[in-house]
Amino acid sequence: MTTVRGTARQAALCTVAAATVLAGAPTLVGAASTLTWGKCTSDTLVEAGAECAVVEVPLDHNRPGARQIPIAISRIKATASGADYLGPLLSNPGGPGASGLTDSVDMAALLTPEVAGRFDLIGFDPRGVGESGPELHCDPAYYQRPAPDYLPPDPARISGSEQVRLDQARAYVKACTAKSGDALAHMRTIDAARDLDLIRAALGAAKLSYVGNSYGTYLGEIYASTFPTRVDRMVLTGVVPPFGAGYTGDVSRPEVARAYERNIQAFFAWVAQYNAVFNLGASTDAVEQRFYADQNALRKEPQGNIGPAEWTQLFGTVIYGDENWPIIAQGWSAWDAGRTALFDSAFAGYSSEEADVFNSSYLAIACSDGTWPRKYDKLRTDSLRTAKDAPYITWVFHWELSALCSTWPSTAPTVKVGAAVPSVLLVNASNDAPTPFADALLTRAAFPRSALIEVTGSLRHAGRALWGNRCVQSPVERYLVTGELPARAAQGPDLQCAGLPLPGYPEIALAVVGETAAPVLPLLDLIFAPR
Repeated sequence: MTTVRGTARQAALCTVAAATVLAGAPTLVGAASTLTWGKCTSDTLVEAGAECAVVEVPLDHNRPGARQIPIAISRIKATASGADYLGPLLSNPGGPGASGLTDSVDMAALLTPEVAGRFDLIGFDPRGVGESGPELHCDPAYYQRPAPDYLPPDPARISGSEQVRLDQARAYVKACTAKSGDALAHMRTIDAARDLDLIRAALGAAKLSYVGNSYGTYLGEIYASTFPTRVDRMVLTGVVPPFGAGYTGDVSRPEVARAYERNIQAFFAWVAQYNAVFNLGASTDAVEQRFYADQNALRKEPQGNIGPAEWTQLFGTVIYGDENWPIIAQGWSAWDAGRTALFDSAFAGYSSEEADVFNSSYLAIACSDGTWPRKYDKLRTDSLRTAKDAPYITWVFHWELSALCSTWPSTAPTVKVGAAVPSVLLVNASNDAPTPFADALLTRAAFPRSALIEVTGSLRHAGRALWGNRCVQSPVERYLVTGELPARAAQGPDLQCAGLPLPGYPEIALAVVGETAAPVLPLLDLIFAPR
């Protein structure tokens, strides 16, 4: 989910006049200008026949006449007209900080043509992301590889790699403050939600429809809570809880860390089931021991760009879905046999500059949305406690989020979420780790006109649990077209669909062939995409 900030901007601009906005109040817009659509800069968008434009919005929504920033949007036009045309459908892939400009193309591919053709499919880069302003930078040197170890060398005192990471984290935040300045105070989700409403106005639509994945669900929740009368259809997959920001609401929560641990253990169990192929251990415990033995070997001697921190990151994708289990297991098996090409390929195109661009945006949002402890001792004590139950992920969250946010210059109280919007459809897998199912139940309660689909037995995160599963996709598409929700039960979930089966020998055979062909490993780098 890394993004590359484009340097060229689309020539077409749209300025939306806005009245003064009070914190938490709906944006009042004047008559929107007509957007002038032009050619996109992305090859993906050009090949799909999309068109692009820019909407200018205030950096500070409380000062609409001051500095303006560009929000890049894309569109694949509806093929339907008249009563069959259902207006704009916007999408956000999550992150926070992930580029969504090509989401118009993704939605066109994921929806059936009959449904996709009834909407103008709108992708956009949120503020501070990709081709949208403001441009944020901190310090690329922070993301050099191999990175310092996540695990503290001495639980009793700060020393060694822990002191190195702590010093680097504090210096990184200082660099963010020096280079990005006042912009950091305007990167909250509520700011992006107000941008979303100005996009709606610029499109000339009285209401918008929206699909949000992972963090994108939180953006949807904030938008629906702030502008309830401007929501037409809203689908939220991999649902962030209503309090989903700050130290007690983001992924740094102990329950999220334990969910990650549950899913890595599920992967270890699956690998053991196919030990005849992978030769990594015949039991869950044996596979887990092999994982940490290999990581300890990298502590003693990193291999190229891969040290103990990168070893954790290599396996991040198995937490978010089972589709890549075969290729990750095959890469691991090959690594232990001395064939390192597949795992090496995961970092072949790695750029510390691109990592800095993404994480500058990610942290600016995640650290600003809620409050964080200001004392490192508090974070350290909590992480030591959580790591007893969740050793795989706890120190990743500690260093890539909490330790940085604890010194971030701009934090704010969380925005109250919940409203009687016309309708919201929620989708969540029962074993989703970044967004546990219990969080979806809380969001369902916050929106009394919502319905929740549970994808049972699945650990696929967000849209991974939806697309391709007809039991789930059919009611989602029916809702998008008709507004019809599954009947709301006395208690959630309101509809249950079985998850897709785990991969088996056919997928494993493809992974074995893939390893010999040395493709680029589908890495989900946890530095880039905690959600």
